[in-house]
Amino acid sequence: FTNLLIVKFYLLPVVKTVNGLKNIFVNNTAIGGDGGAIYFNINNIFATILNTDLISNSASNGGAIHFGTLNPGTVLTNVLFRGNKCAKKGGAIYFLTYNSGVQFYNVTFQSNTALMAGGAIHFELNNGIEFYATANNQINFTSSNFSYYYATRSGGAIYSAQGNILVIKDTEF
Repeated sequence: FTNLLIVKFYLLPVVKTVNGLKNIFVNNTAIGGDGGAIYFNINNIFATILNTDLISNSASNGGAIHFGTLNPGTVLTNVLFRGNKCAKKGGAIYFLTYNSGVQFYNVTFQSNTALMAGGAIHFELNNGIEFYATANNQINFTSSNFSYYYATRSGGAIYSAQGNILVIKDTEF
């Protein structure tokens, strides 16, 4: 997927490989909007992103991906975020509010930039809480890597507002 505008998902969003191929989103822009490559609206059901590269995407918030409100589960596995940028918050990913059960497994963040906060990821209020009855209501990072990230104000790698529960395991910064 190259040089596209916003992709909006409203029900059962799943971005996964087909026949073992990798998904690649490169140079996509949300002009004046959020989520340069992917925009998840409110009330989505278990967003899953597998074996995907998001490279050089840009937006106002969430250079590569924007998650709205009330998402009951999000899983990212074997994902690369490289060179994504935003004018405000979340160079690679922006989470608005009340997203529970957020899981990052083997996710790499390289050279992502936010002009305000959260060079790689920005979590607004009350993410990773028990809003939905999911098995794990925390924000978990496992076997992930953050390198060469930048934000002008707060959270070079991760910005997390109050009410968020982050658990970081076997992850390098």
